[in-house]
Amino acid sequence: MGLEDVGSRKAHHIWLWSLPTDGTPPEVEKLLSEFHVFIDAESLLVVKTQNYLFSPEIIENRIPVENYYWDYRTVGGVAVPFRMVRVVSGKKHSEIVVTHVALNVGVADSDFQ
Repeated sequence: MGLEDVGSRKAHHIWLWSLPTDGTPPEVEKLLSEFHVFIDAESLLVVKTQNYLFSPEIIENRIPVENYYWDYRTVGGVAVPFRMVRVVSGKKHSEIVVTHVALNVGVADSDFQ
């Protein structure tokens, strides 16, 4: 969809949706599966995603859910966001701050008991 501002950054806006496979009308499938990804134009990291929650009574009544990703750090060669914020209907819903990430360190069977 082009470049848009996400905070103080320019981001590529990509709009995704599913194609129907079960006879669902295409316009309904598009509405239900709509997903937006915003990729920082300089770093090429995801800075925002957006999807929607729907009213079970009226599908057109939908609430935007935005997820913001900040403080990327490289861990084991992978860029990982250490701060994530969820905004529902324009209001901050939750925030996750990661303090430590370890990749490919193995998991003991006892961790699942």
